Amino acid sequence: MWDEAEWEKKPLQEGLNRHAGEVVLHTFGNFLEEYGTQLLAIQEALSGASELDYYPVYVQIEPEEDTSNLELIDTDNKILRGVLVVFSSLCLEVRSLEQELNSQYLETLLFYGEGVDTSILEGEAQLMISKLLPLLQDLISFVKRCYHVLLQLVQQLVAFYALAKENSKSLSAADLHLQDVLDHMGHLLLILITLDEVMMSHMTLRDHWQSYQLTVSKVIHDSVRFKADPSKTKMLSKMLREINNVLLNGTIFQSALQLPFEKSGTVLKISGLAEEMDKYIRNALIEIDNKIMTDPEVNTSWASVCALYTFYVHLFGSSDKKLFKQFWELSKKIPSVTLHGNVIWYPDQFLSQHLSHLSKKLVDKKAQEAVVSARLNYIQLSGSNLPKFVTTFSFQVFSWIIQMESTLKKDLSHFKFDEIKIRCNLYLEGVQLSLKMHKLLTSLTNLHGSMAKPMTKSSVIGLCRLVELVKTVRETYLRHSAVIVRSVGHIIQRLCFQTLTIIASAKKGLMSDKKFCEKHVDMLSSLVVAEKCLNGPPTRLRLLVARLALSVANQKNTFRDDELSSLSSALSSLARIPHLIERLNKATNCDFLYWHRVILPIYFTAL
Repeated sequence: MWDEAEWEKKPLQEGLNRHAGEVVLHTFGNFLEEYGTQLLAIQEALSGASELDYYPVYVQIEPEEDTSNLELIDTDNKILRGVLVVFSSLCLEVRSLEQELNSQYLETLLFYGEGVDTSILEGEAQLMISKLLPLLQDLISFVKRCYHVLLQLVQQLVAFYALAKENSKSLSAADLHLQDVLDHMGHLLLILITLDEVMMSHMTLRDHWQSYQLTVSKVIHDSVRFKADPSKTKMLSKMLREINNVLLNGTIFQSALQLPFEKSGTVLKISGLAEEMDKYIRNALIEIDNKIMTDPEVNTSWASVCALYTFYVHLFGSSDKKLFKQFWELSKKIPSVTLHGNVIWYPDQFLSQHLSHLSKKLVDKKAQEAVVSARLNYIQLSGSNLPKFVTTFSFQVFSWIIQMESTLKKDLSHFKFDEIKIRCNLYLEGVQLSLKMHKLLTSLTNLHGSMAKPMTKSSVIGLCRLVELVKTVRETYLRHSAVIVRSVGHIIQRLCFQTLTIIASAKKGLMSDKKFCEKHVDMLSSLVVAEKCLNGPPTRLRLLVARLALSVANQKNTFRDDELSSLSSALSSLARIPHLIERLNKATNCDFLYWHRVILPIYFTAL
């Protein structure tokens, strides 16, 4: 039982607790009020500042799944299954090599020696190279892997066209055009060219390498003095020779041309492969020529086709003078290509180096000077027209932003078919605008740097304003990322429906054909595989297998011209829309300015 004293103390204790709580609450309220006032003052002080480092959280829209190509290519047609599995695997490997190059090697190599004084202490260069040796060893393995994949691509193409020749009733080599495979072969060769250009243009790396080799040579010749283990120095010397021979002699691409493609002497016998590559190269040249002014990604395609043409000439010994002249003429229209960062590639020099037997006969001094003049003219014309370009791009960017703002305000739940198409085009248009500006920026800055041509103050201001426009496009995407993510699903569904409708129509046409034969069975099987791939998330694997299957299916007018055009357009959009953010990051990446950072103070002073 409670006594009276305890009952009297209880109300007193409760009162004290209540009073203490009120004091704490009052103090905390004053703190919050004061803190809120401080935050408001900070917000007002920063209201005019641009929040360049602020990016809203956005959802990754790239589709992913664990399905392998073996599971996707589920068909009873053993020949078709083998063809699709082999080529899809090789194309995926090329894609993997491209990603590895960009993520693991290029940045480390390009930024080597940056931020270090030119007058470094004795021994510092050797120490820097020694830290780079593990990467260079990995890079040798990477290059050898590229060679292996290239060998496999050629051997499998040879086997495929030999198979098509033997089974002409089901597969006709004349009607089969594996464009995606040749596209990836060109990309693989471009990887080797990029590495060559990076290693040959990096003078700091080359100077440090010579110093390191000289130091190692001294240690080997006087191992007793330096207390070096002869067996270990011998191993080190062997490794350095391999790095020097594989990576630093500028022969990475040239070595690919000398791979043993004809061990069994089969390559030259398969005329179907030579004819297919010849058709592909000629069609690609026409397409590139037509898209020079409209497609900002045409420069990369041009470098890839140049690489493939050179490879084709070495593989089959072709000496078509007219075709070589076409390449040389196109070099005047696209006189340079930025491969990565500040690394620039000249097509005329590449053709002269690797196809010297043709260039010596067909290219005189006047023709060589014409390409150099084209580069100088590009610098002069682009520089003088830069204010006009800035005005035009500003109008296009702001018009696009206004369209985005008005379109994205509409309710997603009441989508109409045409509105989905409008949104798809708008999303792609912004990236295309950024790519066009990015191409102009990289071409002008890198050409000025490569040719040691000074840039005028007006050109510097114009280029920096273009950078602002590029970043404005990026900010617009990120600001509306939540709405874009929600609508991308609708767009993908529409595009998949469009492609599946065309494929279903083609299947119906094949099955109703009165002259149905063995060849039609293979075509029908290919359409079924393509249909299965498009009945799922548009991953790179699914789209690749679908395109390869459609290449096999598209024989003897399987699709009408209008259907083929619509199918090609839909597949192109399907390849871009799911990877919109990835393409945006690439289009708005201005890292190349690091090597031209001397222009930035000029621009900021002029503000």
